[in-house]
Amino acid sequence: MVKKISILIVIFFLSGCTSLEEKVSTFTEEEMEEVYGEKVKMTSIEESTPIGATIIVVLTKIFTDVYDLTFQSEDDPNFTFGGEISGDLENFEEDYVQSKHEYLLERDKEYEEYQNVFKENGIEGVQFRSMIHKGKPYITVSGYYKGGETDPEKLVHTLGKISESLVKVPVETSLDLEMKYNRISTDYYSKEESAEFEQIVEQQFMLVNHHEMVDGGVLDQELEKLGMSADSRLNWDEQSEYFITTLFISQDITLFTKPYSSNEDILKAFDVFRKYGMDESVVNIINLDGTCKVKEVKETEDLSRCYRER
Repeated sequence: MVKKISILIVIFFLSGCTSLEEKVSTFTEEEMEEVYGEKVKMTSIEESTPIGATIIVVLTKIFTDVYDLTFQSEDDPNFTFGGEISGDLENFEEDYVQSKHEYLLERDKEYEEYQNVFKENGIEGVQFRSMIHKGKPYITVSGYYKGGETDPEKLVHTLGKISESLVKVPVETSLDLEMKYNRISTDYYSKEESAEFEQIVEQQFMLVNHHEMVDGGVLDQELEKLGMSADSRLNWDEQSEYFITTLFISQDITLFTKPYSSNEDILKAFDVFRKYGMDESVVNIINLDGTCKVKEVKETEDLSRCYRER
C-alpha cells in the first residue's frame, strides 16, 4: 500500500513538471527583461534539495518547493547566471549582477580598469548584489575599507559607470563598507543624485580618517609634547524607512590633560585638532564638565565658556 502511494506521488510530480517549467520560465524571463532590460533564456530548472531533519524536509515539501534555475543571456555579453524561485513564484532571486560583473572583469579591459579605483580608495574584496523593490533594480556595492587616501568624486563617478555597464535601465546604487570597528551602509542614489551621493561618501571617509588619526597615533607625538593624549569615538545613526542605512554622523574627542596643563597648552591641543581638519569634532576634556566643537575654541575665554571644573 505504501509503495503504491509513493508511486502515485512520483507520477503526480512528474506530470506537472512541463507546465511548471513553462510557468517559471515565462515568469522569470519577463521579470528579468522588465527589471534589468535584459533578454534571457532559462536553460534549466532543478528542485533544490533541502538539508536537515526529516520533519523539516517534509514541511518544506508541503508548504513550498524551491527550485534552482540557470539562465543564459541572449544579449551581448552572452553569459550564464543562476537563480532560485519558490513554486508559488512569490520569491525569485538571481545573481545576474554579480555574474555579469565577474564576466566583464575577465573580458573587458575598460571594465577591469574600474576595479583599480576601488584599490586606489583602499577598498578590497568588492562584491555586487542586486535587489528588486517595487519593480525597480537596486545595486549594492560591498567591500572592506582598510583605510588610507580616498577620492569620493572619482569613486562615485566610477560606481555610476559600473552600474551602467551591469544594468541597461536606470539603476540606483548603494555603498556598503565593512571596516575593523563598524560598517557604513549608504542609501541608494540614482545618476541624477550623484552630487548628494558624493557628499555622503566624502563625509563618511572624512569621519573615519579623523577617527584613525586620533586612535591610530598620528596626533600622539604633537600631543605628547604638551603632556596630553586623546581618544576618539564615532557616533552613528541607523535608519530603515525602505532600506537600512548605517552612517557615522559625528566624532567625539576626549582630551586627557595633566593637573599642571595650562590653558595655553590646552589651546595648543585644539590647534592640533584644527591642523588635521577636525573643526566639527566635539571635544570633551577629562576632569572638566562641558563640551565644545574644535572650531569654537580659539581663546582662553572660549575655554571658560565651554568648560567648568567638576
